[in-house]
Amino acid sequence: MKIYGIAKEINKAHGHGDTGTEFSICRQGPYSSGEFPPFFKWKNEAEKWLKDNEIKYGKIIIVELNLHD
Repeated sequence: MKIYGIAKEINKAHGHGDTGTEFSICRQGPYSSGEFPPFFKWKNEAEKWLKDNEIKYGKIIIVELNLHD
């Protein structure tokens, strides 16, 4: 079964001074103090949510998660 979530591009330190970016499902709001974005059964629902909810900072993408028994 697949579900769709909203991920945000974040900066990440990996050790020995190495940094990079990755996409992570994060709490929304200042200093990650808000709620997690919802998950969706259908990709078009996630696209509609992104369109209807203004994200002010960072790059946001839809991620596909595969759930297994």
